[in-house]
Amino acid sequence: MAGAWQWQAADNLLITAQALYSRYNFYRQGKYFYYNNNGNMVTTPQAGAAFTFDKAGYATSGSLANQVFESARFNQDLTTTTGNYTLNAKWDVSDRLHATFDGQYLKSSYSAHRNGFVISLYDQTGQTPYNTKNQSIVDFDLRGSRPVWSVQNPALLSDLNNYAFTYMADAIKRNDADRLSLKYDLEYDVEGGFLQKLRGGLCYSGSTIDLRGTWNGFCLLPSGPNPSCSSAAGIPFVRLSQLPELALKGLTPNFFDNRTLTGGILYPNFEPDSSLWDGLTKTEAKFGATPKDSFSPRDLNHQTERTLAAYIAADYEGVLGA
Repeated sequence: MAGAWQWQAADNLLITAQALYSRYNFYRQGKYFYYNNNGNMVTTPQAGAAFTFDKAGYATSGSLANQVFESARFNQDLTTTTGNYTLNAKWDVSDRLHATFDGQYLKSSYSAHRNGFVISLYDQTGQTPYNTKNQSIVDFDLRGSRPVWSVQNPALLSDLNNYAFTYMADAIKRNDADRLSLKYDLEYDVEGGFLQKLRGGLCYSGSTIDLRGTWNGFCLLPSGPNPSCSSAAGIPFVRLSQLPELALKGLTPNFFDNRTLTGGILYPNFEPDSSLWDGLTKTEAKFGATPKDSFSPRDLNHQTERTLAAYIAADYEGVLGA
């Protein structure tokens, strides 16, 4: 939305004002499917598998063992606003004295709700890819025009009895910023002689930024939400089969041209509701958790800046070497 207004208040005074306002709403959803080595950095080749290598020694095809997968989902509901307002006045005080005033006010805001949710083929705390039952063997071939990637036991990934809830997170952002800029210029025509014009002015700018953000992440254990994610090994996670309504089937037909994982995999799902935050609240309640919906002092960052400047200049004219 934009508008402009101009007024010839007098023969020697022209006033111009402009305004521009924009508002942008954006909702997005992301889904991830990935291998989690749980801190074990070595990927194990499948025993007896045939591998090929390029001239640099990198594997171009083969099979990998002990692959344990997780899937995750996040939602973001974002709103941004921007306002830009300007005022300009040109005043011919006399035939020789001219004044110009400029003012600008900028104001913007950013508001966001976010969440995150993870389910895993690890079924208890402290597991590694080598001591969990839900391992996969992955075949890959990078030698063609398109990579080939497939799981030898795809049925493992589409069975909700194999998954457990492991992690959730929520976050809020509320950012605001504004800036005021003022400038006043005077110009005097001296006319004649060496000195032609005298110019001077004042400039002021002041800005304020407020950043507010929360982060509330926790592991999901039968005893309740665990923000530190620290616990003894061997504690079972909450099984997906206990809350099957929180399972969402995937993949899309475009995933690797629908030639791998044809049975699909599972993603975590949030409770349906009227808004992202309401659905998140209902979902977290099933695990004895509540979102963080207020700001503590450590969540706040307030910054201000003020600048004042003045200048004076002279225009002159002459002939050298005459």
